Amino acid sequence: MIGCLKCKKPLKILINLKEPSFKCSSCAENYEFLLENKNLTIKKKNKNINFYFDNLSVSNNDFNNKIVYELYKSGYINCVKTLNPDFCDHNSKWVMDLNNAKQNIIKNFEQKINLLNNESLNVHTTEVKYYCASCSSVYNFGRAVDNNFTCSICSDNLQPQNADNEILKINSKKELLNNKLLLLRTGWFRAADK
Repeated sequence: MIGCLKCKKPLKILINLKEPSFKCSSCAENYEFLLENKNLTIKKKNKNINFYFDNLSVSNNDFNNKIVYELYKSGYINCVKTLNPDFCDHNSKWVMDLNNAKQNIIKNFEQKINLLNNESLNVHTTEVKYYCASCSSVYNFGRAVDNNFTCSICSDNLQPQNADNEILKINSKKELLNNKLLLLRTGWFRAADK
């Protein structure tokens, strides 16, 4: 569980885009949000929490309405509307429950790791493929036989494709995802411990 560093309750952050400010909904403790590419870092003094939003398309590093709406569509941020009786309209509050966001991101990472595991199994079980070293064209066995193991584009000889390179790429992607997943599961950590 990710708790507020001051009140120790589960951390739900109110997002005010006008100022902009990010405060705990229980004790109003301020937190700093840093957005770089698809990494969101929540900071307080020397402690950090890192989130990696793979499905978020960030054009700049400002935390703005567009990013809030994308996080809302992805299920990481909730909109709480309250009736304002003075003006007969609704006030909207954007709330990010860090524990729910953490669970969504963990589920997303686990799905990607499972897809990579299935992909690595398919590399072992699929038929042999051939590639052209000159133009990087890839042929299955039947098409390579039809072309007498020569490339139809540049007429160079085809070579059997080595599955080890693909497996190494898949394993490096899995390792990167596992490292991000481990960092996310630890919750708060000291900035110097990175």
